[in-house]
Amino acid sequence: VAPRRTAPLRRARPWYYWLALIALVALLAWVGYRARPWSAARQRGVAVLPFTAVNSDERTRAFGLGLEMSLSNHLSGIGAFQKAFWVVPAVDVLQARSQSAKDAREHFGVDLVISGSVETTGDRVRVTAGISDARSLRQLRSRQITAAVDDSFALQDELVRMVSDLLQVDLPNESREQVLSAASREPGVEDYYLQGRGYLQSGDKADPAMEVFQEALRRDPRYARAHAGLGEAYLQKYNTTKAPAWIAKARASCQQALRLRGTTAEARITLGMIARAEGRYQEAASVLREVVGEQPRNRDAWLRLAQAYESLQSMKEAEDAYRKAVEIQPGYPGGHQSLGVFFYRRGRYVEAVRSFERARELAPDNYRVYSQFGALYLQTGRYREAEEVLKRSIALRPSAVAYNNLSSCYTYQEKYADAVPAMEKALQMGQSSVTLLGNLAHLYRLAPGFESKAGKAYQQAFEEARKELAINPSDAEVRAELAWLYAETGDRKAAEREIDAARLQAPANPVVLFREVLVYERIGERGQALAAYESLTKTGSYLEEVSRRPELKAFRNDPKYKERKWQSSKSM
Repeated sequence: VAPRRTAPLRRARPWYYWLALIALVALLAWVGYRARPWSAARQRGVAVLPFTAVNSDERTRAFGLGLEMSLSNHLSGIGAFQKAFWVVPAVDVLQARSQSAKDAREHFGVDLVISGSVETTGDRVRVTAGISDARSLRQLRSRQITAAVDDSFALQDELVRMVSDLLQVDLPNESREQVLSAASREPGVEDYYLQGRGYLQSGDKADPAMEVFQEALRRDPRYARAHAGLGEAYLQKYNTTKAPAWIAKARASCQQALRLRGTTAEARITLGMIARAEGRYQEAASVLREVVGEQPRNRDAWLRLAQAYESLQSMKEAEDAYRKAVEIQPGYPGGHQSLGVFFYRRGRYVEAVRSFERARELAPDNYRVYSQFGALYLQTGRYREAEEVLKRSIALRPSAVAYNNLSSCYTYQEKYADAVPAMEKALQMGQSSVTLLGNLAHLYRLAPGFESKAGKAYQQAFEEARKELAINPSDAEVRAELAWLYAETGDRKAAEREIDAARLQAPANPVVLFREVLVYERIGERGQALAAYESLTKTGSYLEEVSRRPELKAFRNDPKYKERKWQSSKSM
């Protein structure tokens, strides 16, 4: 596709396009803050909360988090359980900071909550577990088990038995054995494995996770799950540092897990994530297809496969995979959110609203849903409503996405004094990204009194972009961000080189096309900016950003833009 060629004007849009657009505005207006009465899904939802540590030491806390993850995964993997329940992923519980049945109900819309405590005394560990009704907050049943400290295998085995009894689900012996068979029988090894999983759950503790997984492997070098866990720890370290050595270590650990023929799904999903991170999208999709072929009810694998298809620009296959994840567990709000984000990225806002609203029906106080509604309001120019729901999201749980969207809301209104601190908070929430750093640098350049900070921010954004492209040269969105950075800092030749390469890699990607409009307008190539806008209108995405971005004022005053905007509103 020639990125600079102007496309011909297109035919008039039919009446049903306008009906859909009116429906979107009406649906957004009707949604407001109210959640409609929830209609129970066929399956009941269960959340396993982190087991609290009676002992205050960090190892016991990590062990409790590991028990939560282990139990959640065991229950999700048992076919007999899947017929009656769906389970919130342990990482979602931790990220939402759910500490009670009330929290779990508000965040995830579950019916039942499993909670408990873990206490070590000498060479014994005691676990107390109970099940509560998430609606009435009444504890229904509870049990207690004790095992040797160095026999975590027996502890997990008994815990799965106990929880199945509490949930009144009959688990055939073969189902339980299939789930637990991969555990190490060497004394103390499973304890270290659970600690490692607990550290990974915490999201920012890759180093202690690596340490305890390595200790598990010193005691049992053939323990496949510990190799897979170590691979995930290395990948988490890479996501934080972007250092290539960590991703190489992650791949080697997962491949070793596969050679040992342990629980291969965990290792292969991680290998799929690694391949996608490195831009080997076809390989990522192939690996993940194998996983879902063997485990057709593995929701996480379907979601990862959908992401790989998106990277391949195979949108029909991506949509089918997202829908499959929803179909597996229709009561889980996260599946509906992922599908909604897919629709949002494709400019299919009416369908995105439906998915997000379904997620909010299931989980009325899920902070991510409010952030997603905020993004939708931004795309329809409803800034007051966007600001309200984004602040609601932040009040429930501060996140980089919500702060970034809130900053965009202020930017579109040229309220730079408010936009700058919101973007700074977005970067304070976690790991940096090219987009966030570039947005902050751009705001520093625009906001009075902040110009002196722009140079350093641009430098940090450049470093992040080059680091990410060294790992994955096929990431067209990062390359488009890099082109924009070059344009903003006056390197015309480099900007053209990078945006042309990004467009060649992903000719229909709306993020790339939007950056192409910005780049060519910034370097004074109005004709090519208009051509990029023409292509962007075909995607239906980022049109509100074009109509509001302050640096595109002159672009919007061009008679050809006004003509094309009018034509795009009447054509398809």
